[in-house]
Amino acid sequence: MIKLEGESFDNITSSGTTLVVFGADWCGHCQVAKPITEEVASKYENIITVAELNIDDDREIARRYEIKSIPTFILFKDGRVMSRNDNVRQVEALENMIRDAQ
Repeated sequence: MIKLEGESFDNITSSGTTLVVFGADWCGHCQVAKPITEEVASKYENIITVAELNIDDDREIARRYEIKSIPTFILFKDGRVMSRNDNVRQVEALENMIRDAQ
């Protein structure tokens, strides 16, 4: 899983399909979601990019995408938001996001 910050965010999300997890180190729900995200990253490593962005380090990007709760998962395709979900508790929810964007 790639850690995004600053300019790398726009560079990574501008082409291809990228699932970005917006979270924070102190967030308990983010820690619970981490194994789910890592499983998806491993399963789809040749299909999509999976990345995480710490909202405490990049507040401007979090504001740009109106992140109100964490973790929030946003799926980008060629720089456009395809879908978002802030209630992921199972791998299948992320797989559905990916499948719907194809």
